[in-house]
Amino acid sequence: MICWNRPGMSPIADREDNGTCCFVQTEKLRCVATCAHVWDGFSQDATNKGAGILWLSLINGEESPAPVWAYAVPNPTLISKDANLDLATFTFDGINALEPWRFYRILHAPRERVSPGEFVFFQACTGDGVRKASATWRLDFTRFNLPVADVGHFQFLLHDRPGERNWIDRSGKETQPQRIPGVSGAPVFQLGNL
Repeated sequence: MICWNRPGMSPIADREDNGTCCFVQTEKLRCVATCAHVWDGFSQDATNKGAGILWLSLINGEESPAPVWAYAVPNPTLISKDANLDLATFTFDGINALEPWRFYRILHAPRERVSPGEFVFFQACTGDGVRKASATWRLDFTRFNLPVADVGHFQFLLHDRPGERNWIDRSGKETQPQRIPGVSGAPVFQLGNL
């Protein structure tokens, strides 16, 4: 999770807003990727509301489930932002001291297009999950496995038209549809293509 607030406030109980991000390592640098609108929200709240403390949720280990803790980002610095792609990358002091397993290594391999019906997955900090975390004092994330509904030239859709998909929990029980705000910035991966 990525979130921000004013100095002296808890990132678990008091946030201006939140989204999702991903640690990325290229051949030349380490950075954090998120949506441009998430970075813009942080920048605007820092300027207009004094909410300039940026936080990331970090897990304690590679095993799942591992405890998650809040990390105050020292000196967040924008590397690049593209509003058309809704993508922003930034770095911060000490990023190179983090463990290598935290970073998704970008390889220069041909990209494969997804097809309708193919499953993809992503991890994100949903708005509901973040609100529940305030009560338990624990930052957390949710893993989503969803089939691709439709594919376009530049994008693919994970949602169907209303009434076409039923939500089912892990035990196979039908549940009510849910909104999942807060997933902005979550990278999406093809299953079996890691």
